[in-house]
Amino acid sequence: MISVFHPNLLFCNLSDWDDEIFQDSFISELLSHLDNIDFLGFRFGWSSELSCAFWEEAPWRGDSYYENLLLDVLYQQIVELEYFFESPPDGECQVKSDINLQLADTVHASWLTLIHRILHSQCNTLIPVKFGSSNNESITCSCDCSSKCYSNEYLLVSNPDDWYTKVDFMDLCPSSVDNWYSKIKVAISLCHKQEFFSNEFKISIDNIKFKNKFISDFLDLNDAIYKRTIIRKLTKVLTLNHSEAALDGGLQEELIRGVYRLRISGGRRMHYVEELGIKTFISFNSTSGHDRLH
Repeated sequence: MISVFHPNLLFCNLSDWDDEIFQDSFISELLSHLDNIDFLGFRFGWSSELSCAFWEEAPWRGDSYYENLLLDVLYQQIVELEYFFESPPDGECQVKSDINLQLADTVHASWLTLIHRILHSQCNTLIPVKFGSSNNESITCSCDCSSKCYSNEYLLVSNPDDWYTKVDFMDLCPSSVDNWYSKIKVAISLCHKQEFFSNEFKISIDNIKFKNKFISDFLDLNDAIYKRTIIRKLTKVLTLNHSEAALDGGLQEELIRGVYRLRISGGRRMHYVEELGIKTFISFNSTSGHDRLH
């Protein structure tokens, strides 16, 4: 997934920057979006033209306080996340948007060129924008620069917290053993934000482990609906204590010979043990057959 910052998150008028309240809000919003992109494992769509404009024309350049404070932080974070789109096309695309831009023409042109390249790359893309700058959920981008006309609608992220509602947690599920723990924690965090936000975690996602069998069976599972259900059950049980999980009709937790058993669906069950506040998930039924501990 690629994120392409709208110019109104990266640039502003010098007259606006003179307002200290605006300064704090501007920087806080930018850093919050970058933190969420980093957490979700997304990349930061970038081009040489826009990068050059940002580092040379950013509003805090020349402001001794913010330049010293932010240059190292922003540079390091952006460099780690950036993904450059440098291939043709080099012209601008058309964008239908209600966002009012009062920025340099060169900045706007550089951004439209970057979006044009994103459009041709057909990457899944979200566009974070300055809070309150748009009444719409998306913008439409198109071009007719070749025999094939390109057009796409990109969702806007107008609040840093909105990242957790714009992305399906299943899109962030682990795809290999190597990225298992980083991805599963993000997927559970996203599922919690989207479906169980009213309940705080009783067990931190840092206090869960998985046996190799659980991991390999999940990665080999082809049933996307069942995978989604497993993530939801994992998330839900972390928001409940044992008494609550036992009474919950969707989980029906029970302790049998030292192993906790959770209902997934039908006759399918998930098994885990708990010691010193650490939940270790052992296995789950990959079919609806007789439930047994593997």
